[in-house]
Amino acid sequence: MNNLGYLATIGGVAFYEHPEFGDEAPVQYMLDGKLCDTPFWDLQDPEEIKDWIANLVYSKRSIVGVIANE
Repeated sequence: MNNLGYLATIGGVAFYEHPEFGDEAPVQYMLDGKLCDTPFWDLQDPEEIKDWIANLVYSKRSIVGVIANE
């Protein structure tokens, strides 16, 4: 994996640019040590992103170890 382009942490989740395609791909997050796509191409609306995170947790998908402080 190339260098991770850290973008921000929102709702306890760290977000990154795609290591190969940069901003030509959806924003990524880390799950079980692997980068996964989000539905977002930018992080301009933190409230929308927090809602997306809450939906992941509610739907029983696990974002391991990143929401411990919420």
